[in-house]
Amino acid sequence: MSHTQYEALISRLEQAVRSIEAVAHKAGSSVSAALHADHTTADVTPASAAWAELETNELAAFEQAARHHTETTPLADAAHTAFKRVGELIAASSQSKKPSDADLMAFLKPIIGVIEKTGNPDKRSATFNQQKAFAEGITSVNWVAISPPNGSPKEIAQSGVEQADFYLIKVLTEAKSKSGKEQEDLQAFAQTFKALLQKQTQFVADHFKMGLDYNPKGNSLLSWSPSSSSSAGVPPPPPGAPDAPAAPSFTTQASNAASAAATAVAGGMGAVFSQLSNLGDGVTGGLRKVTADMKTKNRSKDDVPAPVVPKSAPSTTAPKAAATTAPKREARTYQNKGTWFVEYYTGGEVTIENLELKESVYILGCTNTTVKVPVKCKSIQVDSCKRTNVDMKSVVSTFEVVNSDRIHVYINEIVPSVALDKTDGSSIHLVTREAAAKPPQIVTSKISECNLVVPGKTDDDDPIEMPIPEQFITLFENGRLKTESVAHSAN
Repeated sequence: MSHTQYEALISRLEQAVRSIEAVAHKAGSSVSAALHADHTTADVTPASAAWAELETNELAAFEQAARHHTETTPLADAAHTAFKRVGELIAASSQSKKPSDADLMAFLKPIIGVIEKTGNPDKRSATFNQQKAFAEGITSVNWVAISPPNGSPKEIAQSGVEQADFYLIKVLTEAKSKSGKEQEDLQAFAQTFKALLQKQTQFVADHFKMGLDYNPKGNSLLSWSPSSSSSAGVPPPPPGAPDAPAAPSFTTQASNAASAAATAVAGGMGAVFSQLSNLGDGVTGGLRKVTADMKTKNRSKDDVPAPVVPKSAPSTTAPKAAATTAPKREARTYQNKGTWFVEYYTGGEVTIENLELKESVYILGCTNTTVKVPVKCKSIQVDSCKRTNVDMKSVVSTFEVVNSDRIHVYINEIVPSVALDKTDGSSIHLVTREAAAKPPQIVTSKISECNLVVPGKTDDDDPIEMPIPEQFITLFENGRLKTESVAHSAN
């Protein structure tokens, strides 16, 4: 195949490509316009549509029922704020990358405000049961911040139903002693609020059983706004097709190339392929031949080709990350769903006095802190603390320490059980003879340097300190394992 024939074929191919590009550009403009015309419908995910239905039906019904009484009217506004914000987060999640904890908390600030504002109703109020039911149930919206392995969103939503149900039953019981509109209003409040929470639980099970789905290619969550939702998911119109690359140049006679090109263009693409077919084996006639001396097997040992110098590649060594320190978390004490949280204190003393017997205490991330629990409560747990003292009265079930170091527990009355897990250098002090008379059952796992301290024989004697075993001997006897602690001497 001559160079002139090559030139003619390439010219015809270029002409055909330009024609196709022109058609594609017009079609692309039409598709882009169609996408923009229907973008509103495309942006609504099934989850957003289902949540909008919840707002229209169950949420609206509860708001109407809550406004029947002056003291519960603020609950209607609070529910509207919280559930609307959940709906906005659902819409934003499909367009935003997964946020940091700080960004997520900032986005959920309206919900946090609702929970804090409604969390401690006045016990003297005539609508205390309604307000308390709402305070317990509204915490169920926290499912939006939960995903495995940290918890189950469905369980969080369901727990709100169960917590609120205790007080909703009281509302219905009170309704039995009323009549007329007053009775109907109480029943409507209890029924609509429970229906709202149950619908939310079903929604979570249907759409977000494993937590919210974020978009790895999305923008920051805090940059999202409801107004940007309608256009965020629409792709930009496609740009015009690029020009075809320039054809390779051949050394040919200009007059022959021009005449061959004119003949080829006249026949279109069909003529191009027809001409290629007619050439047969001649189509490869212009290719360079490989002679025997070019083959590697025929080269002499001394004939070594020059090494190929690779292009400089970017360094694969990752730059050293700048030294960073973990952000300091806010120290706070708060109550949520029957548990008092004492979090991230450094130094000082914290006393929890307004405890009820059915409530628990959870101490997290404290350092060099003394926590006092002067009243009996359900249970106490210490998690990820260092050099922290816990001075307590008594618990109904268990005192537990996990992932901690240098924890000193002072027990003044009876504690049925103490559990130590992944804990070092800690001690359990049975301060009074009452506590020592009925000592707790101590369950340990992965501990070291832990001791039990009990009062001396008399009030004048020093306390007696005994190490808790951390070394064991295991024997296989009679088809079973038998484990005993290594003996420790203790006075």
